[in-house]
Amino acid sequence: MRYFWSTLSSDLENKGTVSRGIPLPSAEPRVRSWAAYSQGLMNPAWQKKGQPAELCPKCSKPVLLQNSKRGLFVGCSGYPKCDYTEPFGSGPVRKEPLVLGADPGSGLDVLLMVGPYGPYVQLGETMPDAKQKPKRAAWPKGVPLPGDASDEALKLALKALSLPRQLGMHPGSGKPVEANVGRFGPYIKHDGSFKSIPKSDSVYDITLDRAVELLAEQKGKSGGGRALGEHPEDKRSVTVREGRFGPYVRHGSTNATIPASLNPEKITLDDALELLAAKAAKGGSAKGAARSSGRAVAAKTGRTRKAAGGPAARPRAKSKKR
Repeated sequence: MRYFWSTLSSDLENKGTVSRGIPLPSAEPRVRSWAAYSQGLMNPAWQKKGQPAELCPKCSKPVLLQNSKRGLFVGCSGYPKCDYTEPFGSGPVRKEPLVLGADPGSGLDVLLMVGPYGPYVQLGETMPDAKQKPKRAAWPKGVPLPGDASDEALKLALKALSLPRQLGMHPGSGKPVEANVGRFGPYIKHDGSFKSIPKSDSVYDITLDRAVELLAEQKGKSGGGRALGEHPEDKRSVTVREGRFGPYVRHGSTNATIPASLNPEKITLDDALELLAAKAAKGGSAKGAARSSGRAVAAKTGRTRKAAGGPAARPRAKSKKR
């Protein structure tokens, strides 16, 4: 036990001499992203003279770039006496909204703000009695926050507020196709399905033709099939698919084989509804048909044994739970 405590004490003493982070160079605006840090390193003035450390605005001690389970952050080296902290990764944190300019369409101010989920831009101020919140959009990831209003910052904010973009109607389904940015990046939305936009395309410039092409690729990979329309009873989609044993139509859990007399490429919704109705009349879904077939076979086996004078098939005893 004595060895354990002596080793622990020695480790704690060694830990006390290790710095909690690295100092950040003093700059204006303050360095709060790797992009700003790398730009500073390429600055000839930094390379020639070096750069003094950034000081804490509360206690004037050097600030440190530190790491935690939630990511990188900037904290005062005087902790715990000084509790100054700021997140690292997107630029200097704004305490008050910054008016970037006016929206040409509505005339409302475009505001740059910071919320619990990061920086965002907002169209107009939030009125206390308003039933609907102003339009908002996340500030583009990896882009440092501007320290002051500028034409470039306003242009970027208006670009972010242009989402979601309505690209037009899908030529196959007649339903709208939308481009937007979500939690996992830019995507296309159509008829309840989503498709990620590759890095080679821009969510701000992608066209309807390109979106339809990406949606077709997704269906080809996932086996989603070609939509024929909605079933009149429950409004669920009816699709044409290619299976192991040939083409078929699907509605919910019911599959119906397309006969050789019908062309899968030219089959209509009415044709599919007739095939599905016929399949349901015969036994519904494949699982239901399999259960019915199993029960029929068991009953037939029991009758055969009884007619031959042998014992009928005994029901299986339920296994006891241990």
